[in-house]
Amino acid sequence: VRRSEFADRKETTPKDPALAVTKNTQVAERLIGPFAWTHIGRSIDGATWSKSTPTRNLTLLLGQPTEGVFDLDGNRSLRKVRVGYLANTKSYTGGENRLFVMGYEDTRGLAKTDNVAATLKDQNGIRLTTLGGHALQALKTPLGAGDALVWGAVQTGRWGKLRHEASSWTAQVAIRPQFGKKSALSVRGGYYYASGDSDPNNGQHGTFYPMLNTPRLFARTPFFTEANLEDTFISASWKAGSKVSLRADYHWLRLAKANDLWYQAG
Repeated sequence: VRRSEFADRKETTPKDPALAVTKNTQVAERLIGPFAWTHIGRSIDGATWSKSTPTRNLTLLLGQPTEGVFDLDGNRSLRKVRVGYLANTKSYTGGENRLFVMGYEDTRGLAKTDNVAATLKDQNGIRLTTLGGHALQALKTPLGAGDALVWGAVQTGRWGKLRHEASSWTAQVAIRPQFGKKSALSVRGGYYYASGDSDPNNGQHGTFYPMLNTPRLFARTPFFTEANLEDTFISASWKAGSKVSLRADYHWLRLAKANDLWYQAG
């Protein structure tokens, strides 16, 4: 049992450097992350177990997050917040697949942020189970090498007194055009969806909850987060040298459900 940083998906790193970049920027920390872009960050107090072979990794985490993030007195463990994570990752030449299950519980009795006015008085806990996975595959195209990524998750459980059912997924393709002996340009396009709540009065909460993620990895200007969101995007990055990289993104954002809120984080 110890205090350490943890990021979901970083159990393994592909041998292909380009696939490793895709995992680090598009898969890692979507649901559990160290929030490392602030001075305080986030750690996990708990236990981690992992077993690896040349082609497979099995990882288990049980713990409690620290308060961290923006709180300068952030060392306190949130003893009423508990998280569990089990992932099975299979690697192969040119790609990998991962399946995971996560459990999340928050019994602090805090007001919940959602579109249901009655939950302001609901001090019942949040108890969620999330099932998901990703598939990452290297591609060869007439323009150059690339990769394809599919990531998805479904959630079920309790959001206080409400039944919780939600989902999220993304599909992306990247191409690295070949100019000369070495390509320094990468162009990525894709679509991300996180469910929202269509009816605040039906006794069900349908907004996807990204739990302990690092939001700024997926919203560089963080006026939006991965909840009640449709995000169609294209991104171009160019490595201008050993120490300089340039990146430009275009995002077309919409609420998944107009009756739900515009959620922000980070």
